[in-house]
Amino acid sequence: MIEIDIREKVGFNPDILLMLEDESVIQGALSDIMAQARAKWLKLAGERLHSTQQAYLQGTNGVGGLGAARVYKRTASLSLTGVFPNMLENGASAFDMHEGMLGSGKAKVSKDGNRYRAIPMRQQTPGTVGVGGGKPMDRAYAGHPMGEKAAAKLGRKIHKKSMELGRPGETIPNSDGKKYGKYGERLKAGLAPILRAHEDKVTIGGVERVRTPHATDIFAGMHHGTRKNHGQHQTFRIISDAEPDKWLHPGLPGVHIADDVQRHIEKHVENALLLRLGLDLK
Repeated sequence: MIEIDIREKVGFNPDILLMLEDESVIQGALSDIMAQARAKWLKLAGERLHSTQQAYLQGTNGVGGLGAARVYKRTASLSLTGVFPNMLENGASAFDMHEGMLGSGKAKVSKDGNRYRAIPMRQQTPGTVGVGGGKPMDRAYAGHPMGEKAAAKLGRKIHKKSMELGRPGETIPNSDGKKYGKYGERLKAGLAPILRAHEDKVTIGGVERVRTPHATDIFAGMHHGTRKNHGQHQTFRIISDAEPDKWLHPGLPGVHIADDVQRHIEKHVENALLLRLGLDLK
């Protein structure tokens, strides 16, 4: 959260001290400052976040995100709420994703009593900014075994193959009239290297745990929408209690945007107040 208290920011400028008697001017100045703060926050989020930008600004499952500014008498605040948005903001140590993913009420239970859930993974079109969830196919992932140029070339190749996939309801070639099912044709595995091919270790709650390697590449099983040249490029991955050594997140570094926004707006408080005073004196 960022917060501004006019009484702490007036310095010794006599024009501003006189203005403190006019509540309407103060609240107008605070509204101006908070508008600047929100614009700055959105700009920095666009620069520092990509696939998680939407979750950061709008929250998850309709909860959290960057709220509206609140102005009250001589103070104003702007808050980021929600667990995941604040993990992205402040950073987080390694964590187990099972409870968050399987405890939301969307999980099913297998005959063995294990909770499981299919998680959609969106893969965005090459050249896009990736704000709606998912990373563009031509952008290298952290730890990607190939460089940026090679990743971009591969992403364009994957996108081309995805656009050629059969859609739901279309006839499967050489199949005696059989048609593709609900998600259409799926992209075969092996077109890209496995992102994390070796096990590693993370510490969660003071306990060292081994993360098993990825079973396949990130594009394996991808399908594309319901109509030709429409829809999202998407894969599904299963999270289950039966595999406790998968879905262990190594942690988040934090983008720390709030501190930068706080420093930015504190530089403009007196100017905003003087501007409001000048407008009122005309």
